[in-house]
This record gives sequence, C-alpha cells and structure tokens, in this order.
Amino acid sequence: MDNQELHFKSFPAEKISYFKKNDLEYWLQSIDFDPLIEQKPNFQHIENQINVKQKTYSIRHHISSIFNQQYSNTKVSDAVKENIEKLSDERTFSICCAHQPLLLTGPAYFIYKICSTISVSKQLNNKFLNYHFVPVFYCGAEDHDLLEINEVNFFSQKLSWRQEVNKVSGRQNLDGLDEIIDQLESIFKFELNSQLFVQKLRNFSSLKENQYADFYREMINDMFGHYGLLFFNPDDTFCKHLFSPIMCNEVEARFTQNNVLRTEKIMSQMGIVPQAGHREINLFYIDEQDDRTRIIETNGRFHTTEGQDFGTLEHLKERISKEAQNFSPNVLLRPLYQEFILPNVAFVGGGAEISYWMQLRLSFQSQNISFPILLRRLSAQYLDKNLNEQISALGLNFEDFLDGESKSKEKYLSTHSKFPSNIHSFKDQLQQSIDALSQSDEIKSGPQQQTFEIELKKLQNQLHQFENKLLKSVQEKHDIQLKKIEKIHKQIFPQDNLQERVQGGLIFYFKFGDTLLEKLIQVYQPEVAEYWLYSEATGLE
Repeated sequence: MDNQELHFKSFPAEKISYFKKNDLEYWLQSIDFDPLIEQKPNFQHIENQINVKQKTYSIRHHISSIFNQQYSNTKVSDAVKENIEKLSDERTFSICCAHQPLLLTGPAYFIYKICSTISVSKQLNNKFLNYHFVPVFYCGAEDHDLLEINEVNFFSQKLSWRQEVNKVSGRQNLDGLDEIIDQLESIFKFELNSQLFVQKLRNFSSLKENQYADFYREMINDMFGHYGLLFFNPDDTFCKHLFSPIMCNEVEARFTQNNVLRTEKIMSQMGIVPQAGHREINLFYIDEQDDRTRIIETNGRFHTTEGQDFGTLEHLKERISKEAQNFSPNVLLRPLYQEFILPNVAFVGGGAEISYWMQLRLSFQSQNISFPILLRRLSAQYLDKNLNEQISALGLNFEDFLDGESKSKEKYLSTHSKFPSNIHSFKDQLQQSIDALSQSDEIKSGPQQQTFEIELKKLQNQLHQFENKLLKSVQEKHDIQLKKIEKIHKQIFPQDNLQERVQGGLIFYFKFGDTLLEKLIQVYQPEVAEYWLYSEATGLE
C-alpha cells in the first residue's frame, strides 16, 4: 500500500454548518443528556460500564464459538484469531460500530467509523491494562432497504448494483457483482493500490455459493482484519435462538413502543426531535424467499403486512421460540439484540445513530440489558493538493469555506476590494446618525415622527438598492475569481453536503492505503468534537 505522507489538521466541529443541532450538542456535551444515557461519553466512565456489563451479560460462554463459527470459511489474521479467543475471558469487552453492508463500503464515513472503533479499542487497551478491548463491526445484513445499500459514488460516477426489493441484503446472491467490480477497476485503473484489492474482490465474488454477507465479511476482513477487527453477522440461527425470549416479550408486552413513547416525552421537554419512528411491534418476519416483512396485529391475530398468518399470541410466541432464525428486529430493537449478544461497553456511531440510540435507554432497562456508552465517530475530509493550491492562490484557506459559498465570496472581496468594508462603515455611521436623530425631541415627541419613519424606510430601500448595484459591479470585476470559488465550494462540499456522506471511501483508501487508516486511528479522540482535514499537501491552511 502507498506510504506517501499525509498531513492532518483539525477544526472545531461547531464551525461546520452541515452538522445537525442534536448531533453537535451531544458531541460538544453542551446540554445535559443524562435523562437519555447511562454514562457520559468519555473514558473515565469505562470501568463503571464494565461493572454494569459484567452483571448483565449472560452468554460469555458462547461468544467465542459464535465468532469461530461465523469465521469458519475465512482466512483470519493472528490479531483476529487472538481477539476471538479472548472474548471468552471475563475481562474482555467489545467496542462496536454498526452499519448496513453498503456497496463497496459506501461513503467515506463508513471507513471513518470503523477506524474510530479500532482507535477506541487501542486507546482503552493502553489505558486499562487489566482488561482487553476488541473492535467489532456489526453488519446490518438483515436490512432490506436496498436503496440505501446498493449505490456508491466515485467522483462523478454512480455505481448501482441491482438487487431484489425487500430481500434480506446479506442473503442476496452475488449475481451482477462482477460487473460492479469491473466498473470499479475501470474507474481506478491508474491507482496502484486498487489493483490487488480489485483482484481480491473478484476472488471473494467468484464463490457462487457465497451470499452477500459472506462476500462482505471477506472484504472487511481484508481491509481491517490485521487490526483485529471482528465482523459480526446478526443473521445467525444460534444468536437468534438466544435472543428469542426478548423477541417474545416484544410481541406480548410491546415494551419497545411503550418505553420509546415515555422517552419521547422526555426528549420533547429537552427540545430533541426523535430520530427513528417506532412501531406497535418492532419485529420482522423473514419468509422462505428471504423477503423481510413487518409483523402486525389485527383483532387479536398476528400476521405480516403481506398476509402471512401466525394466529394467536401464543402461537406466534411458539413460532418465535422454534424458528427464531426467521424473525428479525427492526431499527429500535436491533440495538438490544446487539448488546445482548456482544460483551459491549461502548458503541461508536454518527449523529443520526446516536440520536435513535437515545430513544432506547428505558427499553434496555426493561429487559435488563446494559446500555453502552455512546461515542461520536470521527468526521473527516480529504483536500486534494491541487485544490489546496487553488484556494491559496485566491488568498483564502479551507476554513473560509466552512460558513458557505456566500461567506467565502465575501471574504475574498474583503481582501481584494474596498467595497465591503467601506459600505459597512458607511452604513454603521448612517445608523448612528439615524439613531441620534430619532431620539431628538423634534422627532421623538413631535408631529413629524410618522413622516420621519416613512422617509427613513424610503432611504433604507434606496440604500439597499444602491448597495446591490455596487456589489454587482464589484462582482462583475472579480467574476472569474468568484466562479472559481463556486467551483471549489462544490468540490469541497459535493451535492452541498459533507464529502464523507457523498464520495465513496475507496477513493481515499486506494489513494493512501493503510497509511490513511493508521492516521485516522491515530488522530481520533472521542472526547473532542473536531472535524479533520487531511491532504498530501504540506502547510495545510
């Protein structure tokens, strides 16, 4: 992999206008989230979390064999093998992140999230020598929202893999994936780091008996296995059997809906909008065709939205107990499944994930499952060396683009024209004169007050029109430079969004290889709200 040097620079997260209010508040801990979480998101609470997990975790004697079974056909690194073995030890705990199996790892935040998880594990292993921490990627292989899974953007090209609608994603066959890999190779044919990776993908996809979850395990293991990252597939018959009593509780007591409703009242008082919508029954059924459909109740009988009948509550519970592998938790029940199976003490996620986890504290309490510490993942952005030079040539820096395109233009004009400062100075002086005049006895208490206000409104309108004419004249003079700023802004924030949410992570992985992963792991500090800029350019501005 490429060993070229990478330079990193951080900015306070609050300077980035694309983060949502709830996300920033949690990241900054600017308000008290105690009613929605068990432990604050910092390392000083890890030992408290360990104590709670030790009291509630009941399947320690199974966990190593679960992973050994899932990895039975995968060649693993010594680090993965060691971590699987250590999971049976009472002093070993996991640090987990989760996501659907996005096509070719999807947008860059996917890679950043996994690197954040590995980083937390490494930091905790260095800090708490009496314990061992294992990074785990929980693959949302049961998700059936294929529109979120089967597309990825590389520069201006979008790759789309056609899959069957409503099918469990991890059980999909690999038909058509070879064509996607061909397109990937064509896009990155000049990136040396891509060639070996593409060949490995071909090997993984050539085993036609493999399902998509198997392919995904091989890919993630190839990228991150040497860091000891474990891949967990929740579509596991034995794990579902262990979790079946809680699925039975869900259909009988509706504990998710009841507890989420209580939590949403608390969130409303805090001014927080819930991220995920709840259902009366938060459980899916997976049929013989691998279609995943919701379970509902009508007049005391249970059935799927597609008509699969389960009969009475007792009959449904019996089906769950005997055929647990055919039932699947939804977005609000899935976290309980994750924490029931894994010896987990911290969950690493983005703003949206943390928001819906905060709806679930009472649900966890009701089932006696420990609620993990919620850590906000790293957010980052790559700045091309040439783009950095273009920004510098305009007398600007990356930070000047964080407040939006109009602010970038204003900053440029302020350094290349006297117009902005002169007009602002004139308006300030004029306002002072108007304020003084409006307080005079002749205006304040005299018959001319209404006339003054009318004339003042006319003056303000005329001044605004004159200002716009002047601004247009100045902009025309600097038209070429301002268009460059527009183009740069679109490159920094593609689709008017953060780069990490739009551009495929393999762009940057192919460019820098393991050097990028190692630097991301190195710089991430979960207790600091910062946005990272990285580039091969020296002297990042």
